[in-house]
Formats: sequence, structure tokens, C-alpha cells
Amino acid sequence: MKPASFRRPGRGLTEVMEKLHEMVEAIRAEKKPAPTAPAKPAQPKTAAPPTPPPGLPDMVPVKGGTFTMGSPKNEEGRYDAETQHPVTLSDFLIGKYPVTQQLWKEIMGNNPPHFKGDDLPVEQVSWDDVQEFLKKLNARYPGHHFRLPTEAEWEYAARGGNLSKGFIYAGSNKLDEVAWYSGNSGSKTHPVGQKKANELGLFDMSGNVWEWCADWYGDYPSQPQADPTGPESGAHRVSRGGSWSDVPLHCRVACRLYWLPGARYGHLGFRLAASPAVRWFAHSGPSIEQTGATQGGETEQASEGRAQRRRGGALRSETLRSETLKGLADF
Repeated sequence: MKPASFRRPGRGLTEVMEKLHEMVEAIRAEKKPAPTAPAKPAQPKTAAPPTPPPGLPDMVPVKGGTFTMGSPKNEEGRYDAETQHPVTLSDFLIGKYPVTQQLWKEIMGNNPPHFKGDDLPVEQVSWDDVQEFLKKLNARYPGHHFRLPTEAEWEYAARGGNLSKGFIYAGSNKLDEVAWYSGNSGSKTHPVGQKKANELGLFDMSGNVWEWCADWYGDYPSQPQADPTGPESGAHRVSRGGSWSDVPLHCRVACRLYWLPGARYGHLGFRLAASPAVRWFAHSGPSIEQTGATQGGETEQASEGRAQRRRGGALRSETLRSETLKGLADF
């Protein structure tokens, strides 16, 4: 008879081996790395947009539309060169303020104005000077396509675009509300944005400084126009808006003036414009006049009458220039 404590050696060894196996598996489980989430695909790196230069004004989007450019014959102070005609414009962008001395110095490295101050509009810059400024600005901050506004764009924006309330000046019929002119300027420029904005939120489009436009100066056509850019050539470039040295009639949104492209005066500055990327400054769409939609059957008498009106308009514009220069005689 076998003792009660007797166990077969085979069974004891089996239990030991089983315990040893469990211990080994436990150790293996502890060393086994935890499952990791699948790696996310690397995201392509995009270049950060360049930091806007100091003093760069907000560019206000202007929805295109059709408006009547020029002034009615009964508008007080009107000049003959302001013949009314319908104009249709595409969308564009325009500066909220005139270009300041701060931005000019940042881009050009000099500061030509007579009246000094970072937040004052730059003046004493010619049309040619502005072209050099635009070239450097666009090279430094590519993709914006900064330029001067066309004369039609300038007037449309000054009138308030498709939000226009029909004011004589840019934003009001009361010039003191919106402009620095001869009656309140103290014979100097003032920091931009201090007066009331117009319907589009644009400041100083009447008064403070005249603003260069892209166009050559010329007579207005009587036919409807689409994205006009002015004459193909000329002797003078257009300026708009009036200035600190001007009487109220020169600050009207319809008033036109012109200067030689190299002219520099203490009342003459500019404002930036830009076009959407799909439509650059060339304004590829031809005007209605360019497509051949001209008046037909005009008599010699009518043609001569039209020529006389053009000469009269040029005379009135020259008178305006003379008056402006006379006002600057003591400057």
C-alpha cells in the first residue's frame, strides 16, 4: 500500500514545467511593445504669406457695376471736360487711404514731401515716381498686383460704387465733413482717415491731396464704355479729388485735373488699387467704342460742333490748372 504523500515524479515535473511556461509568457508579454497608431502622412509645407509692409492701407473690395461718369450740366462749378457717359466696371480693389509717408519710406528709402509725418499722405511725387514705387512694392510683395486706379475706377469708388447716394463730394454734400480743403486745412496736409468716410468706407477721396490716376488725360467719349483706361497716349496724366489748397468746386467727385508725368507738387499724391488675379491691369475687354459701336451719319456741322466743345473743355481744364497753380504760388 502506497503512502498518502506519495506522488509520481512525472506529475510534479509537469506542474513545475507549466508554472515555468506561464512565467516565461508573462515576461514576454511585459517586453512586447504596445501597438502604435499608423503614421499620418506628412503634410506639405506651405510658405507663410509675406508680412504686409508698415503703413500698407487696407484694400477695400469694390463690386463692379454701371454708373454715369461725369457731371450734369446744372452742377455748380462744373467744367466742360466732365461730359456725362455710362461706364461699366469689373470688380477691383482700392486703398482705404491715400499712400502715407510711412509706406513710401519703407519701400523707397526716401521721403520727398514738404509736410513731414508718417501718417500724412505722401506728396511731391510724380506719376513717374509712383511707377517706380509700384515696381518695387510688387517685387517685394508679389501676388498683390498693386497699381494706380484708372480714372473711371477712381470716380466710381469716390461716388460710393453701387452704394452711392449721389453726393457731390466723396461721402457728403457738406465738404467740411469729408475733406481737408482751402477752407479748413490751415494750408497743410493732415493725417489720413480723420474725416468721415464715403459709402464704401474710403477716406480722403475729396481733399487733402490730389491723387494720380493711371490714365492719360483726354476728352470723355459720349458712348458707353466698359473698363476704360483712357487714351492710348497723351502729354498729361490725370489727377483727381482736390487738395488742402483747393476751393470746394475742385473737390467734387467729377472734377478732373492733369499734370505732366514728371510734375511734383506739395498737394499731389496717390492711392493704391489692385485687380483680382483673373483680370490684370491691362483691362483686356475692349470698350464699346473700340469694337466699332460708333455714331454713324454725323454731319460736318455736327463734327465741327463736337470739336468746338472739346476745345472748350480743354480750355476750362487749363483754367482749372491755372487756378490751382495760382493758389500754390505762396506754397
